[in-house]
Amino acid sequence: MLRDGGMEQAMKAPRKVWVTGGASGLGRAISRHFALQGDSVHVFDIDAPALERLASETDGILVTPLDVGKPDALVEALAAQTDEALDVLVNCVGISGPTAAIADVTLDQWRRTFDVNLTSYFLCARHAAPLMARNRGGLIVNISSTSALTGLPFRTPYVVSKAAVIALAKNLARELGPMNIRVNAILPGPMAGERLRTIVARKAEAMGITPEAYEAEMVRFISMRTTTEPDDVAAMIGFLASDAARHITGQTISVDGNVEYEE
Repeated sequence: MLRDGGMEQAMKAPRKVWVTGGASGLGRAISRHFALQGDSVHVFDIDAPALERLASETDGILVTPLDVGKPDALVEALAAQTDEALDVLVNCVGISGPTAAIADVTLDQWRRTFDVNLTSYFLCARHAAPLMARNRGGLIVNISSTSALTGLPFRTPYVVSKAAVIALAKNLARELGPMNIRVNAILPGPMAGERLRTIVARKAEAMGITPEAYEAEMVRFISMRTTTEPDDVAAMIGFLASDAARHITGQTISVDGNVEYEE
């Protein structure tokens, strides 16, 4: 027998979920989390082979190959989405941008970082809000970064774009709240996976130490002395999409083991 609201949950229709940058890494974990709950998930990503693998491995996922960092292409792709139902939008796509002193960052690098990390979030939210309003509510989640709070030298475009993502979430929460649309920002810590392994290996080589030694130094500035698993972040977003979180909006939520400092 189902208890504690289980019957009501089981009777609910599948939700419609969009995830940008959802073919690999954190985005993949988020996409699979919702699909495995029985939701209908539409994933937008530049990596067509990764999209194909995701769709073949997981039921309930529709994919669209797309560079969301090209605003005109994104607007065109969104215009083709005429569904009147949208329950959850997860703006997960992101690029690291240049690693350079501010004097060496080019205008093209700055613009590309913002087109992917911020403008795509704005365009997706702009398209999603009317759909959610017609559906009498919804959830938008913006993926930011702990570096938006701690700073990260030589990564100015990335850090500033991720800080702006928080501001976008907070302002949309105020604007869209009367329509029962909730908006929150998630700040993951250093994320276990291939991308982090590559970063650790590169920095360790530059410092002349082993990857294990560099990772130990890195987590020294995390209170729980650990990296974050993509599934941990996906679970938090799943919670935000549940009825238990129906009054949570306008929040900046870290899932990071408490990052104290980044370098």
